[in-house]
Amino acid sequence: PDQLERRKNHAFFFSESLGESNHETLIDMTETNDAVAIWRHVDHPIKNAPPPGACAGAPEFFAKIAESSPQAPYWNLSLIGTGIRGAGLGGALLHHRLDRLSGPVALWTANEANLIFYEKFGFIVFSRIDGVGISAWWLMREEAVSQALRPP
Repeated sequence: PDQLERRKNHAFFFSESLGESNHETLIDMTETNDAVAIWRHVDHPIKNAPPPGACAGAPEFFAKIAESSPQAPYWNLSLIGTGIRGAGLGGALLHHRLDRLSGPVALWTANEANLIFYEKFGFIVFSRIDGVGISAWWLMREEAVSQALRPP
């Protein structure tokens, strides 16, 4: 709930994520810079680390998120954010990129309210991760989930 701490944690998390040189990264922004979406092509298992000073259970929770991730390769929506909620900016950025990507698309969220938003764009729950007092969900586009669940 502390906005300063949240901002610091996000800066750490996304700097680490974008700093991985072995991922192709696409960054989409609205013309007015009111919204951004960051996409990464994942071609090997993900590694997400909690920010420094995170609670004791955070490393285990982040490890569970990595273990539950879809099998690579896939496009990962690493971040979508808007300065103006409810204006359709996030949806416009999603439509823009989803119309251009080929192959599986996935994301994870720890905000249950986001599930309804992403469902509008064809995402369904691929896996759920539970930690102490927190849950997260991996979501994939519906057509990719059926492919991911097929036996090799």
